[in-house]
Amino acid sequence: LCKYPLLLRELIKFTPEDHADYEAQQEAFEKVNSVVDFVNEAKRIAEEQAKMKAIEEKFGIKDLCRADRR
Repeated sequence: LCKYPLLLRELIKFTPEDHADYEAQQEAFEKVNSVVDFVNEAKRIAEEQAKMKAIEEKFGIKDLCRADRR
């Protein structure tokens, strides 16, 4: 997933600003970056929850990982 922003950045770098596709490439780059940021944040949250679950199991704590907690 992270290769697409790099690919688009290189494509934009070599596309003249007056080319018909230049603006669409810029927009695609921004949208792909937004998706990458969203996925990275979701992954970070999942990793934090996994750590909390491990602590919960290690110490026998119940309900440390609940949906209403972050």
